[in-house]
Amino acid sequence: STVPTQALTLLNNPFVLGQADRLAARVQAASADPAAQIDLAYRIALARPPSAAEAAIARDLAATQSLASFTHVLLNLDEFVYMR
Repeated sequence: STVPTQALTLLNNPFVLGQADRLAARVQAASADPAAQIDLAYRIALARPPSAAEAAIARDLAATQSLASFTHVLLNLDEFVYMR
């Protein structure tokens, strides 16, 4: 389980935001295609490709906000935070 301060740290901490920016820069450097960027970000962060629904949501977020916003969300997913 998480405590509120852990969740807030993942949302607001400059280190976490910087890592999201670095991940966004890495996938931008690898490809100019938004779909390929999203697929690569999922593979790097979660070691799997996104589902069709996840890819659609990610494309919308990256288009309306930024790729860094999407990677920040990716780093806050339960699947990234918790090991099964």
